[in-house]
Amino acid sequence: MLRQALRPRLPAEHFRAPKRGFVGPTAAWLRNELSGVLADELSEDRQRRLGYFDTAAVQRALREHLTGPTESGTDSVALLCFSVWHRLYLE
Repeated sequence: MLRQALRPRLPAEHFRAPKRGFVGPTAAWLRNELSGVLADELSEDRQRRLGYFDTAAVQRALREHLTGPTESGTDSVALLCFSVWHRLYLE
């Protein structure tokens, strides 16, 4: 229905193009609006208490995310996801 509704308004090449994924500005969000959440979830105290990961390595990944290029932060995002999952389902 959306394609039919937009067909008169968009050039035909938009309807022949392959599908593309959408990637949000996750790294920017975690550096700005969500920096407090990231700092809390990946804090040294929390990581030591959970005991899953090398605390120094987590802090290094966090520092690299906060000071590195805008594309960096994959490790921090993965660690954040794990930490939030752990908090929701195991704590």
